[in-house]
Amino acid sequence: LTDDFSGTSLIDGHVHFHAFFDQAQFLDIASRNFATVAQDLSLRQPHLGWLLFTERHGENFFEEFRRMAGSAAIAGWSLLETAEPCSLVAEAAAGDRLVLVAGRQIITAEGLEVLGLGLLTSLPDGGSLTETIGAIAERDAVPVLPWAFGKWWFRRGRLIARLLEEEESHEFHLGDNGGRPYLLPESSILKLGRSKGILNLPGSDPLPLPSAISNIGSFGFILEGTVNLAKPFETLKIRLEERHRQPTTFGSARKIVPFLRDQIGLRMAR
Repeated sequence: LTDDFSGTSLIDGHVHFHAFFDQAQFLDIASRNFATVAQDLSLRQPHLGWLLFTERHGENFFEEFRRMAGSAAIAGWSLLETAEPCSLVAEAAAGDRLVLVAGRQIITAEGLEVLGLGLLTSLPDGGSLTETIGAIAERDAVPVLPWAFGKWWFRRGRLIARLLEEEESHEFHLGDNGGRPYLLPESSILKLGRSKGILNLPGSDPLPLPSAISNIGSFGFILEGTVNLAKPFETLKIRLEERHRQPTTFGSARKIVPFLRDQIGLRMAR
């Protein structure tokens, strides 16, 4: 890839590909959802959808996508290698494009999730929150603390708030979640982070349920400008480092009935 994209990037910042997802359907649904977002926002310029993978320990679905680059293994889609190992460009027969970026999800000793956007190799679970954030940043990836139901309450919520208050320079971002029920107001931690100049980088965070594939690309954030498609993650990282204001976000919190259905389905699956 040698060309650039100029327009609006619609970025789902918390993406899981589950083993029972179909790869072609995964890309098709993401493309359709991004197109719906672009229509709802009345965008007047081209849009480019991004899927930032956040894989758990033992998962490596991004690597499976990367191994298929240059083949016709996914119906209706071609996967193109970039000049960086942590990203791919998926191109539909109709011309639509998606950027796929590798990433990991690490569980800390405190039971909190930390995302490493752009992180190719997994880090071990069980390190402290500050150690995990530092290890991700040292590997030139982007650490994000994502909202998760019940994870930002009580002791763990106070831990994150203290980290926000005490750190003079923050090397991490926060992330709202497409699975948050709309009856729950925006977390006070997100509000505190905003007051400290910390970005909210939301994502859909699809649960390990077959129906959750429909959420891919429906929740995220927006960046404007030119993207070097040979090095899209490098472009994203630079753009985030330059941001002094919260990017516009898109998507709606989960309605209560689908939220409850998801929680019941998740517990039955377990």
